[in-house]
Amino acid sequence: MPVIHVGGLTPRDITRLARILTILGRHGFGEVVQRLRLHESLPMRVLKGLRLISNQEVVSLSLGIRLRNALTELGPTFVKLGQILSTRPDILPAEICMDLSDLQDKVDPFPIEQVRTIFLEELGRLPEDVFQRFDDQPAAAASLSQVHKALLHDSRTVAVKIQRPGARAKIEADLGLLRFAAQWIHDHASLDTWIDPIALVSEFQRSIRRELNFQNELRHIQCFRKNFDRVPTVHVPDVFKEFSSQRILTMEWIDGTSVDELAELKRMGMDLPRIALNGARAVLKQIFQDGFFHADPHPGNIFILPGELVCFLDYGMAASLDPADADAIADIIAALFSKNASRIAKVILRVTESQMKLDRAALERDIREYLFLEADEVIKGMRFGQGLRQVTDLMHQHSLQFPPRFTLLLKSLATIERVGHELDPDFDMVPVTRPYVTRLIKKRYSLKRILTDLRETLAEAFLLGKNLPGEVREIFTLLRQGDLRVAFQHRGLEELIHVMDRASNRIAFSVIIGALIVGSSLVMHASRGPTIWGAPALGLIGYFVAALFGIWLVISIIRSRKL
Repeated sequence: MPVIHVGGLTPRDITRLARILTILGRHGFGEVVQRLRLHESLPMRVLKGLRLISNQEVVSLSLGIRLRNALTELGPTFVKLGQILSTRPDILPAEICMDLSDLQDKVDPFPIEQVRTIFLEELGRLPEDVFQRFDDQPAAAASLSQVHKALLHDSRTVAVKIQRPGARAKIEADLGLLRFAAQWIHDHASLDTWIDPIALVSEFQRSIRRELNFQNELRHIQCFRKNFDRVPTVHVPDVFKEFSSQRILTMEWIDGTSVDELAELKRMGMDLPRIALNGARAVLKQIFQDGFFHADPHPGNIFILPGELVCFLDYGMAASLDPADADAIADIIAALFSKNASRIAKVILRVTESQMKLDRAALERDIREYLFLEADEVIKGMRFGQGLRQVTDLMHQHSLQFPPRFTLLLKSLATIERVGHELDPDFDMVPVTRPYVTRLIKKRYSLKRILTDLRETLAEAFLLGKNLPGEVREIFTLLRQGDLRVAFQHRGLEELIHVMDRASNRIAFSVIIGALIVGSSLVMHASRGPTIWGAPALGLIGYFVAALFGIWLVISIIRSRKL
């Protein structure tokens, strides 16, 4: 197969891309690289030295563990990509998502001299000028940032999160390669899937760029503090805007116990079932009341304070919902409780995306079968998160895909339920969830909501009626002037166009060969002009050229294996 090379990559990009493909091959993904034809994007001199082979010990590991190890070796950009993919059971199987959820990006800290440089660039002052005390040694270090403990001049203890030097530049370089790879796969690989690689990379790009700007996390914390201001069972850390910037975030230092340290919580005399209930209610409030939720509530991000207070940390990943989103989730959950397969199918089709043909009757049949065979067991077994995951698996089978905010939401619900079961084996998410769903559905049919919806509908109808005459007049004006144009965009016709182009070329060749033979025969019968071996030279040359073209055509047909 000939190697195609697309320009636009610098020598450094080509070296990095070759390293990425080598690491993927070493972890057992060489066949995937070849199927996606990514290696073909490399120039021949680099391709000759590329090795996509892994040893037997690596191949014996599960697919999820191999992918996790490969992403860890590839660095912070790919670790973040893996963490986001771990929230997408609609893209990857649930077991792989579970393996990716354990991705860690702990690295060596960067020196205090670089911390001082960042403070001067961002705040115009050194750490010792900003704080009463600033610990030179970080309390934690990751691939994107590290955290130092400090003391404000009013004696409050704070955590100062500082972005790693050069992190943005490295991530932008890797994002450029990911965009190139996604476009290459889209243009050259034949994927039997509904997943759009370009859209997936674009989503990841937006997510990680938001996380690189610490001002976004600061605003998230401020929003959570406002939403939980009057909730006594949840504590949201304070944040200090005057000591924060795009690369520095200063927030309240939390002295608590991680929710997964069960032995320590028991030693402290904590009420574990109450903690499970407080945590679940906090997440459900975020989703069904506030429309703004913590998108990564794994145990490492949940601390417990005295009095069974729940405190979420790391607000970099958060997602918002509009009322229609919350209504859709409530409808799905309510339909699960009532075993209404048709209702679930309607809601799923309303909020999902698909680029492939859908068999709606088959979808409803599969949902109905699931509800009657497994739903009762799931609900009675207090496995609410598993029930939602199985609905997601059904969607996966029918090539349906939730928008990212929905998959993050489902991930949050499943995670908080799993944490609740670890704290209290008898914890049941169903009765905790039911009041929130019931309240939301009742609110939808309240007089206030109906009047609001009616007012918005009338406003839209008024605008439509107001603008319609002008738009119709503009269409007729364009028609009268002959300037009306219709844009046509085809999808999935590339292979048909290629086949038609190849067939037309063969027909053209055949016509030319036939014309040469007929013309040469006429010249031979005319017996005029110079001769070779007693026959007209022009006729012999025509036969010879026709024979060459004919042989060339036959060889190309045989090589394509398509007569």
